[in-house]
Amino acid sequence: MAKLLEKTKVAMGRLLRVANLSPRFGQNEVMCALNVEDQDGSNERWLLFTELEAFRLPKVTGIQLAKPGRLYHHHKIGGKGRSLLSVMRYDREEGRLVRYGVALSDTLLRRAEKRAAENPEDIPEKTRVEDLLD
Repeated sequence: MAKLLEKTKVAMGRLLRVANLSPRFGQNEVMCALNVEDQDGSNERWLLFTELEAFRLPKVTGIQLAKPGRLYHHHKIGGKGRSLLSVMRYDREEGRLVRYGVALSDTLLRRAEKRAAENPEDIPEKTRVEDLLD
């Protein structure tokens, strides 16, 4: 079971800082887990980013995305196919949750899915209530 580094609830689209419980040589001690689903509400899964990857995700402005954690696939941004996603994270400086849109490249999306599959011990568990409310 993952060790959360911030006091926040586990929810769809919320970027959660977790401790890497079994880091291999060269891996980061802190990871960021994100629960997402496809545009139609199917295929719910976890993504696992390094802390640097998570905070360097390109922010998208001027687009209002409906539901946090829902991936909108293959939008052309800058001539490349990207997935758009609404993310929430706890901002320590502001002391509150902030919500913003990000663009994920297909390569980064595949890498985060693979990392989550290889490190199931770092994936937070949702309670039944949290899962039903998503």
